[in-house]
Amino acid sequence: MARVTTSPSGPGLLALLTLLGLATAAFAQNPAVDQPHRRPREQKALPEIQVRLTTSAPGAAMYLWRGFDRLARGTDWLARSDFREALHRDPHFALAHAGMALARRETAPRSAAKEAWLAFSASETLRDPERQVVEAIARCFQAEEEPDRLDERFAAPPSEERLAQLAIDLRAIDRFSLVPIEPSSEPLDADIWLEDGASLFTGTLAGIPSTLDLRGVVIQALERRGNETRSSSYFADVVARDWCRNTGGMPYEVDGYVATVTDPTRRVLLPRHPHWPAEESPRALPPDDESKTYDWRPRNAPDFDLPRGLGGRRSLENHAGKPVLVVFFLGFGCVHCIEQLHALLPFRERFSEAGIDLVTIGTDSVDQVRASYQMAEENDEEPIPFDVLCDPEGDAFKQWLAWDEYLDEALHGTFLVDPKGRILWQDISIEPFMDTGFLLEESQRLLEVWKDR
Repeated sequence: MARVTTSPSGPGLLALLTLLGLATAAFAQNPAVDQPHRRPREQKALPEIQVRLTTSAPGAAMYLWRGFDRLARGTDWLARSDFREALHRDPHFALAHAGMALARRETAPRSAAKEAWLAFSASETLRDPERQVVEAIARCFQAEEEPDRLDERFAAPPSEERLAQLAIDLRAIDRFSLVPIEPSSEPLDADIWLEDGASLFTGTLAGIPSTLDLRGVVIQALERRGNETRSSSYFADVVARDWCRNTGGMPYEVDGYVATVTDPTRRVLLPRHPHWPAEESPRALPPDDESKTYDWRPRNAPDFDLPRGLGGRRSLENHAGKPVLVVFFLGFGCVHCIEQLHALLPFRERFSEAGIDLVTIGTDSVDQVRASYQMAEENDEEPIPFDVLCDPEGDAFKQWLAWDEYLDEALHGTFLVDPKGRILWQDISIEPFMDTGFLLEESQRLLEVWKDR
């Protein structure tokens, strides 16, 4: 049964890691620090290979290699997904923790240091050169002891000097002692790397025969780092836009996406988020704009039909033709959720004046919602004046992607749906979205620029 949270409060390896220690900073933004919460969707199963790594979990090594390759190509947000999948399959996979540290060092340096320490803490069980690689990364992050999250040393990514030393340390490791020992019997064509239709490669994987020549991966990463994956057409059109379309993600969740949209009359259509810094862009389209070219298209909102806490039922269809703000929260037992609802209260009339309906969906049952309202009345407190819908099984949470597929539990989610039923803005996180003033302003802006599209 799904859990609904209501708590109260080898040459290939060496060269890839050498690359990754230096190459990902230039294309990084500053997204929220959450781990990826959706598992990869493969078009077909990744082939099984046996490599000389300290893991026996099926598929873990393949996700590790793909994570390193994606990191070398500058698609850090996809690398993070692969490393988490590898760790889901083997929570003690030291190299996957090390890869996650590199993938998160710009966006969440404190969490990255913790990942480096988790890798280092398992290093005594590793063989060389795997152990040497993990220890070199831990030294780079100053994580040979468990990092104190309040220590300011971990508030910023490793310095350029430390990254340079990491490269020196990695080059000193025996380059040829970590290689596949039992290659796959299947050709490694591009299809196996497809995730929800978004491929990081054009055509087949040139240079990677069925023997899984990881040196070929490194060569491709070196060659493409300066041209193909850095071009705005390849990055935005092939990778980022497909990822948004097929996973329901937002452009601001993709490292460097906004920078690839250089036309200001198209950039204005992109949603903004206060946790993701973006270049200054116009607030509205020019009056004579007739462009039908889109760098991002919002997905359609799933319908819901849920019981109301105070009786009756409500669906998204009840708001057809009107914009609506849908807030998913983790029940009245979640202190942070109650804080979010209280933060919405002063803006309730302003959302109404803007023509935006407000719907809240919680993990509580009907009986729990009624008990919460009754308790408030008995304590002479004013119940929160929102129409709370009940989704104790989490079905709507899952349909709207406000669900951690690794932990199998609900997440906080805030969504703006326009009159045509499209999700123009969203925030899905382990924490509720609290910047209600920004949300109102951005909702009004997006509804205006998308109203005739």
